[in-house]
Amino acid sequence: MSMPGPEASTVMSTIPSSARDRLSRQLYGKYGVEEYQIYDPADGSLAGWRRAANRLEEVPKMSSFLSPMLVVRSEPGEGPSNLRIVGPDGQSFATYEEVVAQRDAERRRADRLAARLRELDIDPD
Repeated sequence: MSMPGPEASTVMSTIPSSARDRLSRQLYGKYGVEEYQIYDPADGSLAGWRRAANRLEEVPKMSSFLSPMLVVRSEPGEGPSNLRIVGPDGQSFATYEEVVAQRDAERRRADRLAARLRELDIDPD
């Protein structure tokens, strides 16, 4: 199995703090990962490392760090489970809960439209 080159290697991880110590910077370094971030949803902490001169160095201030590989900014919020990922357009990525709510709303709308078509004796399928 071949590994992707460094130009395509970025890792973002959401893990509890108990597992954080098990991650190995050497492993990421060995496979040429250019940058990685660890977010702990339990306490809202965010840490990151970026490759510089053949080694991974810690990013001192993650709240203002713009990933050059992903072109996104990770912003830890106040308290647990408040990480925001901000795209190059300045818009926050939707959270899982927001995506599920949007999907459910679209499903309800489709069901209403299908019901209306049936009332008009039109098969929506």
